[in-house]
Amino acid sequence: MRAFIIGIAVIALTGCVTQSAQPDWVAGESDNYRHTYFLLGRGQASTLEEAKDRARADIAKVFQVAVTVASEDVQRFKTHAANDPMANDVSKENDSLGQYENQYSRRITTRTEQVVRGIQIAELWQDPTTHNHHVLAVLPRLQAANSLRQE
Repeated sequence: MRAFIIGIAVIALTGCVTQSAQPDWVAGESDNYRHTYFLLGRGQASTLEEAKDRARADIAKVFQVAVTVASEDVQRFKTHAANDPMANDVSKENDSLGQYENQYSRRITTRTEQVVRGIQIAELWQDPTTHNHHVLAVLPRLQAANSLRQE
């Protein structure tokens, strides 16, 4: 009976030690979720829900594109005064003569919004020292590609 209790205690302590060790995905590649098959998002926060939201947003930022167009068209007309010493003889006779200038500029910024479906929370871990929550969100690449083709 005593050996049984010691055995249970050892198993319980071993389980606690394993859970407090930092998982591979927190700082690098995940053994269970490879980049070749999954889009990965990581989130860290003091609350679990905020960490989950950050992990989902980390994946969603891959799909964000935006488009904004700003155009500017400037037209100028310079007239030469009759008493202007720089004006030629023709402009001295007719002060409505002048020079036409046109300037056009265009700035294009891209942006679009898309709903990303199928993101799953795959792993959770809380740092025993800082008590921060770490979350790994995953989206299968094949599922993401099919969803984009349909939309």
